[in-house]
Amino acid sequence: MYRNILDQLVSGKHKRIFKLSIATVILAILVLAYTRVTAKGIYEIIYFNPLQAANISLQLFAIINPLSALPLFLTYTGELPIAEWRKLVNTIVTVVVALIFSFTLLGQLILSLLGITIESFKLAGGVLLMVLAIDMLGEL
Repeated sequence: MYRNILDQLVSGKHKRIFKLSIATVILAILVLAYTRVTAKGIYEIIYFNPLQAANISLQLFAIINPLSALPLFLTYTGELPIAEWRKLVNTIVTVVVALIFSFTLLGQLILSLLGITIESFKLAGGVLLMVLAIDMLGEL
């Protein structure tokens, strides 16, 4: 089942979304690298740790899990006319990219205004992931 969905994604009517997603990820990485360089200087690029970046990327990919959301998205939007479907996809991508960039650039400020430390945010995220994992085990 997933093999068929992946084949459709890479070489079918969803090819445009796949290419747009890859371009968005590359753009996000470039913008984040630029903001880090401007904030901390060229030191960040010289001593860049690609293993740490890959580790963080894989963790985010596992948490977000876009491949499991794809069948649900296709189920709900499969009956739409192509014009409405493209408009919906463009809107979703725009909103998601705007949220990612907003929280990337303003996240620390928002947390400090709310009085939340990074450590407490990590703890809350860990508790949330544990609750989700226990809930998934209950469905077996």
